[in-house]
Amino acid sequence: MNFRLIPRCFLPDFTWKDNIRRISKERVPPTPRPTHPRLRRIWGILHDFMQRFSQSYCNWVGIPFDNQIAQLPFGLILKWSDGTLIEEVLAMQVARAAGFPVPRVICYGDHPDTPHAPVSILMTRMPGEQLGQAYETLSREDKDSVLQKPKGYLEAVAGRIRGARIESVLWWVLQL
Repeated sequence: MNFRLIPRCFLPDFTWKDNIRRISKERVPPTPRPTHPRLRRIWGILHDFMQRFSQSYCNWVGIPFDNQIAQLPFGLILKWSDGTLIEEVLAMQVARAAGFPVPRVICYGDHPDTPHAPVSILMTRMPGEQLGQAYETLSREDKDSVLQKPKGYLEAVAGRIRGARIESVLWWVLQL
């Protein structure tokens, strides 16, 4: 398909320029309060329509449709997979506030009629290839490099917790 006349934001490889701040080693950001259950239910209904729209969108742009990670225009994806919980959303928001490179959560919805996948997350698409698809083709040095990045993030988190008083660590754990 010829995409020259179509604005780039409609294409499946579009990503938003993301200004993630540097990882702070001083404190762990507070956990945000969950969205009200009624509003989450409304978002869930809208996400159901977005997932159906994704089937048409994927067919239009010529990419395979994935029921659990639905591709959408404007650099968005809708994750609605088995075991997705509200804790994942809150953890992503804390990680982003701490400076980790994670997608921006736009909204999340409840789906009480699907107990195996009770939460859907509308988020921004991250640039680059999915690690699960590219990992086998990487050289040994590249694989080692890929493993060093999460190690640095974990060391940053451990440094924050190690330097904190026990009361603040317990407060942080209880907030999750």
